[in-house]
Amino acid sequence: MADLAHSIHSITVSEDDGFPPASERLRRYITTGIARENEALAYKCMELIASLPESGTLVHGDFHTGNVFLHQGEPLLIDLDRISTGHPIAEISDLYYAYVVLGEDDPSAIENYMGFSYQTATQFFDCFLKHYLHTEDESKIREVKEKAAILCSSRLIHRAYKKNELTEADRAVIARNVERISWILNQRAESQR
Repeated sequence: MADLAHSIHSITVSEDDGFPPASERLRRYITTGIARENEALAYKCMELIASLPESGTLVHGDFHTGNVFLHQGEPLLIDLDRISTGHPIAEISDLYYAYVVLGEDDPSAIENYMGFSYQTATQFFDCFLKHYLHTEDESKIREVKEKAAILCSSRLIHRAYKKNELTEADRAVIARNVERISWILNQRAESQR
């Protein structure tokens, strides 16, 4: 999967190809989610997105094992409705969502969605990241995981606000993810001092 992700991310497309920037989706998550809770945190999340190098790199947008099939020994990608261009962290945050976050409250959600246990999913994500980044350096891996977690948490808050009426469970998800974003950003700020 990491090799396939590299293959996807090695494809460069131009503006003429008509793929939207992944950063638009990430910004929408922030403006319709975390910005409703905490404008200062939303601003910091937007700074993170702005700091990503602009790229014509292809991004699948929903890359996980459920959307990759083998056909005559070749990978076949499906569910291409979120294909876009941009920095691979957009893809990695989607993987973090599919393999780590979906099972936080209910580990059986991973089993129902992916067909394997939550423990396997989190191990898969960690293995994927090491292979994708070509490193065992925990500080480099942690840095990418933190960026993915910020973007993923923004997505979860956005997702909660898409509902007409927030439940107590939705409010708990929002609060937990606002806290996660705040904690990560504070840790990053402290480590840069």
